[in-house]
Amino acid sequence: MKKQSYLIILAVLVFLTMACSLGAVTDAITGNKAPEAEPEVAMPTSEISGVGEMEVELTPTPKLKDVTDDYLDEFNILTEDWSGPITMTSQAQPGKEQTKISYEDSKLIFGLYDYETYVYQFNQRPADPDVLLELKYQAGGAHENGIALICRAKPDQSEWYEFRVSSTGQYAIYYYDAALRDDYKNPYKELAKGVSAAIRPTRENIMRVMCNGTALVLEVNGEEVKTVQDSTLTEGGLVGVGAMSYNNLPVNIMMDYFGLFKP
Repeated sequence: MKKQSYLIILAVLVFLTMACSLGAVTDAITGNKAPEAEPEVAMPTSEISGVGEMEVELTPTPKLKDVTDDYLDEFNILTEDWSGPITMTSQAQPGKEQTKISYEDSKLIFGLYDYETYVYQFNQRPADPDVLLELKYQAGGAHENGIALICRAKPDQSEWYEFRVSSTGQYAIYYYDAALRDDYKNPYKELAKGVSAAIRPTRENIMRVMCNGTALVLEVNGEEVKTVQDSTLTEGGLVGVGAMSYNNLPVNIMMDYFGLFKP
C-alpha cells in the first residue's frame, strides 16, 4: 500500500512539472504576455489647498529662458502681470459689450452681461511646458457658465490648452486653434468632456490642472476628474484664466487666488 501511495504522488508531481513546462512553451510560441497596467499620472499635493496626492518624481523637461518660479496672485491689487481682457462673443455688439472685470475685496471678478461671451486674461510671465495651475473661485448668477484655466498658450494667443468647468457640473478639455476660427470653423477641438459631482454649483471650488508631457489632468476639490493625452502643444508659453456666459445671464465669477507651480 505504501509503495502504491508513493507511486501516485510521484506521478502527480511529474504531471504538474510537465504542465508548467508546456505552459512556458506555449507562451514562447504565441509570444503572449500578461497585460501591463498603464502608468497613472499623479497630481502633486498643493502647498496652498493641500488637496491632491503625494508628490511624485517626474522626468525633467527643458525650460524656457527666464521662466517663472512658483507664482501666486491673491488678487489684492491690480498688477501688470496680466494682459488686458481678450473677449470673444457672438452676441454682443462691438463697442457695446457690457462685460466687466474688476478687483474687489481681494478677488478678481468677471461680470458677464452679454450672451455667448468668452473672456480671457493671460499671465504675461512665461511658463514651462509642464505646469501645475490652481484656482480658487466661486460662481454666482446663472449656473450655465464656464470657468477656465489655460496652459501652453502661444504669445499671440493663437493656440492653447483649455480646461473648463461649469456650475452645471459639466467639464471639458480643449485644444484651441485660432486658425480654425479664421476659417469660420469651431476653434475649440474637444479632447474630453463629461459631468462631475465634484464641482459645487454655489460654493467655493478649488480647480487644479496639470500639463505634464502629453498628460492633461483636471482635478476639482481634490478629486481627479479627467486625464487625457495629447501631443499637439509641447512647448512652454503663457498661462491664463477665463470666464464664459451662454444663454442665461448674468454670470459672475469671483476668483480668490491663482497659483502657478512646477509639477
